[in-house]
Amino acid sequence: MTMKMKAILSGAVLFLVAGSLAVYWFYFSEPDALPGEKQMVKAINELLPEAQAGEIQEVINIDGKHAAAPFISKEGIYGVSTWVWHRHKWKLGTVRTKGEPKIWKVDPEDPSTYRIVWNINPSEKNIDTLNFYYKRDRNYSVSGTRHEYTPSIRMKKEVSFGENPYGVLKLPDDWIAVMEEMADGASHNGVFPLEGIMRQVASGIGWIPLDENGKETFPESAVNGSSYHTGLVEEEHMMIVNLDEVVE
Repeated sequence: MTMKMKAILSGAVLFLVAGSLAVYWFYFSEPDALPGEKQMVKAINELLPEAQAGEIQEVINIDGKHAAAPFISKEGIYGVSTWVWHRHKWKLGTVRTKGEPKIWKVDPEDPSTYRIVWNINPSEKNIDTLNFYYKRDRNYSVSGTRHEYTPSIRMKKEVSFGENPYGVLKLPDDWIAVMEEMADGASHNGVFPLEGIMRQVASGIGWIPLDENGKETFPESAVNGSSYHTGLVEEEHMMIVNLDEVVE
């Protein structure tokens, strides 16, 4: 092998190694530290000027590559921002100026990654507890000679509002187990996992704010705000449900 050929081969090997290292660094290296609070406030206001963010209340790290940062605006409005480590940078996923609970599907195909995220003005004195419900309605279906009955499910997670006016809540393990079981059932029936859940049975997650007497109340300050989605985060709206929908 000539010296010229050896040089060409050596150069090709070095190029491949350097390229591989660059790809690994870009996509798989450990995330940098999250931006500082001043940087977060600036980024929020650049993305959604009407947010008028003034203060980050807390940065809540979810898994090293995803975080939520509830904030208060200069006008005293309570909002939520989500952050994602994407292509070697921390980027805003969503900004919303009203902090009603929403489901952040960190990995849409894995319910164990779902988080309920909220930030409600603590001046909503009528609220004593936030009550989150997973409900599945009973269902009976017939396919050829196959008859299938699905019983109803009502599962509850209660959170003290006084202690948690904002937060990031992982779904309870029993909720996750049911959702995964339903996804497996949909897959075995020839329906794509998770996408077929709502077609198979009526199910979903909702919430009810209750006062100290266990009566339903409504957080006026937490709904009907502005929002901006960058496409990096999948969020699902949570309906406020009535007690008679979840109490059997």
